[in-house]
Amino acid sequence: MDQKQTLLCEFVNQGRDLIAAAEKTIWENPELGFEEWKTHAYLKAEFEKLGYQVVEAGNIPGFYADIDTGKPGPKVLLTAEMDALLQPTHKHSVGGNAHACGHHAQCAALLGVAYALQQPGALDGLCGSVRLMAVPSEELSSSNMPRRNQMVREGIIRFTQGKVEFMHRGFMDDVDIAMMVHTTLGKDHDFRCDGGCNGIMYKSIVFTPNSPKSNALQAATLAMNGINTLWATFADNPYASMWPRVDLSLKGRSELTVSVSCKELDLQKKISQSIDRVLLGAAAATDTTLELQDNPGCGPLLHPKMLLDLVADVCADIVGSDRVKFRSYWNRGGADMGDVSQVLPAIHLNACGGSCGVHSDNFYIADLDRACLNSAKAQLLTVQRLLENDAQKGKEIIADFATRGTPMAEYLAQRGAISQIRKTELTEEDGALSIVLKA
Repeated sequence: MDQKQTLLCEFVNQGRDLIAAAEKTIWENPELGFEEWKTHAYLKAEFEKLGYQVVEAGNIPGFYADIDTGKPGPKVLLTAEMDALLQPTHKHSVGGNAHACGHHAQCAALLGVAYALQQPGALDGLCGSVRLMAVPSEELSSSNMPRRNQMVREGIIRFTQGKVEFMHRGFMDDVDIAMMVHTTLGKDHDFRCDGGCNGIMYKSIVFTPNSPKSNALQAATLAMNGINTLWATFADNPYASMWPRVDLSLKGRSELTVSVSCKELDLQKKISQSIDRVLLGAAAATDTTLELQDNPGCGPLLHPKMLLDLVADVCADIVGSDRVKFRSYWNRGGADMGDVSQVLPAIHLNACGGSCGVHSDNFYIADLDRACLNSAKAQLLTVQRLLENDAQKGKEIIADFATRGTPMAEYLAQRGAISQIRKTELTEEDGALSIVLKA
């Protein structure tokens, strides 16, 4: 490491007590997506103690704070997720919730970055600015879809995941490059980054009987069978999958959720339309009304090679190249950093230090230095590389991405068009019945 890198890493080390306190406090107060008010208040207070002015989302948790070098240049976004999981079987759950994905460690690392950037000399030689952002609601599953869908219907949010909602609110309009560091586990390495991951959309389905003779459970059963059969037509694609499940059958109603996971948004749309036809058939065959709420979920995560190479070099400077594992593996899961990566050059790095599998009932941070301090150091040194020398590297990455990225307004319009509620309407003309989905 050069002298400036060593200085930045030392600033992180100096903030270790602050980082450790944040990791412990947020771990002990896990909150679900769009409910992270305690975490929001805690982080906001800590940022303000460090001298930052925060811009809050308002009716949902989350905020950002900027620090400027005083010289024109790109804006680099560093973001951390605040939400926990509904996981009552976790041995450290609180009220049924647990930070089994390590988001609390992300927040602690971001606070460490905030501390380091305020130290004398931290911004020397850099241009542009850095945006530090605490984001709500990354986790999305069938268990929390009903509440998120209700928030959409009430106009509280436009999108059900935090980063794309913040994009919608204009919080990333002037951002040029984005980075986040997730927490994971690994013994033979300290940093890992995959080639990317799928986008996931969700379909929330309700069948309601139209007469005493119709049966919503039969409709759900037909739909499940049809979707499972439909899957055979897409099974040759190794990056596509769908998961139907019956959530509830109560008082004549049957509720289902189908998640569609794909590497390509066009294929995701094709699969969704095919599922719609299966659902319509099930409703028509069982004399039930179908109500369908589509949710865009998150887009596929795409890593620009130039940014990947830069961050890989940064990680090697911190822990040595033999402790860095960057691989082409494509993850069939999803993350809402994917939405950001569709419109900005973005990277979703992983820092090790967790114990047991992510999302498992035994997950916790076993090594604070690897999970949190290394994360903060990687973010700081990436900022340095992007913004030093008149942001030469940063500008190269931005220019390269501009040739293939989607403008933010266009992307939000595409995703917003997916989010809609439709209901079947049965009509009869000249003795012929027809059933259609109408908004």
